Amino acid sequence: MILVASRLLLSRRFGVAGWQAVDEALVQLAQSLRPLSAHLLYVDDARSLAPYGLSPVTPRDPQLIRQLVDQLERNLGGAPAIVWLIGGDEVLPFFRLTNPADDPDGEILSDAPYASSGGDPLVPSRVVARLPHPAGGANAFLHLLARAASAQPIQPRQGTPVAVGYTASIWREASQAVLSEIPGAGPLRMSPPWELHDYPYVRRQHATLRYFNLHGTAEGTTWHGQLDPVLPADFDDFPPALRQIDISADEARDSVVAAEACYGAALTPTSIAMRFLRLGAGALLGSTAMSYGALASPVSGADLLVKDFLQLVVAGVPLGEALLLAKLAFARTMMDTQGFLDAEDQKTLLTFVLLGHPTLRLAVGSPQSQSHLACAEAYRHLDGPLDVVCAHTVDRSGAPIPEGSLLKEIESLAQYHLAAHPRSLGFRQETCRIMAPSTHSRPTSDSHQVVSLSRPLSSGGTQVVRFTVREGRVTKTVVSH
Repeated sequence: MILVASRLLLSRRFGVAGWQAVDEALVQLAQSLRPLSAHLLYVDDARSLAPYGLSPVTPRDPQLIRQLVDQLERNLGGAPAIVWLIGGDEVLPFFRLTNPADDPDGEILSDAPYASSGGDPLVPSRVVARLPHPAGGANAFLHLLARAASAQPIQPRQGTPVAVGYTASIWREASQAVLSEIPGAGPLRMSPPWELHDYPYVRRQHATLRYFNLHGTAEGTTWHGQLDPVLPADFDDFPPALRQIDISADEARDSVVAAEACYGAALTPTSIAMRFLRLGAGALLGSTAMSYGALASPVSGADLLVKDFLQLVVAGVPLGEALLLAKLAFARTMMDTQGFLDAEDQKTLLTFVLLGHPTLRLAVGSPQSQSHLACAEAYRHLDGPLDVVCAHTVDRSGAPIPEGSLLKEIESLAQYHLAAHPRSLGFRQETCRIMAPSTHSRPTSDSHQVVSLSRPLSSGGTQVVRFTVREGRVTKTVVSH
């Protein structure tokens, strides 16, 4: 285990006295991780680095920090490390990566490169998690650190479901496909008809795993549902379904949260993610940017990643390892299915992060039990770099707009997914050609078009639906959450 922090940036955030208190808490946290060999690494402090033969780097450069972790991993014998990033972006930076998808996001925040010793953020080789700092002074962060130091395997509550879900109505089939894979799962609530005034009844359904498949916005303070047009009922199209102020300590305590919402891992002071962590959640899995999923089975995008993550967690796999294995399984599934990783696949792998404790697990028996080993082995089957990826190249002039029955099919699907008339939708397209990034080969003749349509939301965000077209037919549909 490597705990990675910045002395300079923690001091600037909390003052010298605050940093000293945080430093003492981090030492205690490292000691609490035994029998793991835990190393507290201040990337900009020569005294901290000297025992490992390392030199300080600037704490604002995530690439240099990753290289420092790579070198420490080699110096310690080369086995993959568990990397725990201490603090939010302000005190230990995310990578800022080019957005592979043609959507409103600019640069995307990612911890994925920290997980790759080989430099390819799409192929993680080690566990990475982040413990963000809350708003306010050092005391709030010290409380999180103390709770992390005293963490024990999570005991599911007797007489309650292992997992419950809350989804936008339009995604109920995909959400049910995720939740139904979990033995002992409880009900899946839908919004609408469920809305803010109903949420107290949702949170009263105690469960260790809390699964959310709702719409999110960049500030992360409110998640929304979406009406399924086939429901013959008079509800708002995008009702508010959950606000950060609605989350209770009893609901959050010792829970593991999996959120497919766009910006579900937003670290703004009043975000839902930070509220769950402050009130005692062991960890939250979510995206730092717009995320994509399916409307129904077969699931893809965030649905597929979260499904595999939750199955591994229920099997007793530690949370950080569960995310690592779920990402590897996701990449292999999409490679087997379509032969490459398209823009949405790449964005899923890059933006989903684990906030909280990476070695925390459900108490379902020994971590070396047969169920754990069998489950982990089933997922650990992606070795080495990916052969091909989809190179994102926007080409509006050279790629013809689909015509005839195909265009009508796309417009009809978009109208259903976005609950809007096609004439009110923004229309964009791109051409993806298959490339082998490891050899920088030229594009092959195998290519496909992606048609994107979008509509503004009353919440101020944008919803995007993307259709992959190959050989004159729609082969994949994903919609932003």
